[in-house]
Amino acid sequence: MGLLYRVLRITTTSFADPPTVTEHEVWSGEDTRVLSELHPPSQVFGADDLRSYQLEDGWIKCDHRFERFEGNAWVVCQDPRVRLVTGMTELEQEIDRENRRDFPGDYADGDDDLDRDEDDDDEQYLDD
Repeated sequence: MGLLYRVLRITTTSFADPPTVTEHEVWSGEDTRVLSELHPPSQVFGADDLRSYQLEDGWIKCDHRFERFEGNAWVVCQDPRVRLVTGMTELEQEIDRENRRDFPGDYADGDDDLDRDEDDDDEQYLDD
C-alpha cells in the first residue's frame, strides 16, 4: 500500500465572535495523479479550485490543507499535485480571458512606456 493523502477545505466564517471554523475533506486517496486530474494546479487566478480565497471582504475565508498519513497520524505536507498538461486548458483560457477583460490593469503588455509624453514636464512618472 502506498502513502495515503487527503485534502481538507478549512472554512472560517468571522461574522460572529469567535469565528466559526469548519473542515471538510475534499479528496483522499493514494494516487496523487488522480488528485491532479480532478483538481489540476494552475497559475491562472481563479482556475485552481484548491487555492485559498476570501469572500465578503475576508469575513469568509476558504483555505486548503494537504496532508499525508504517516505512522498513525495525518501530517501537513506540500501540495502533491503536478501539472499533467502543457499549455492552458480550455477552462484556464476562458478564465484568463475573463480576468483580462475584468481586470486589465493587472496585465501589463510591455508597452507601458508608449503612453508617456517625454515633452510633458507637468506629469510625473514613477519608474519603480
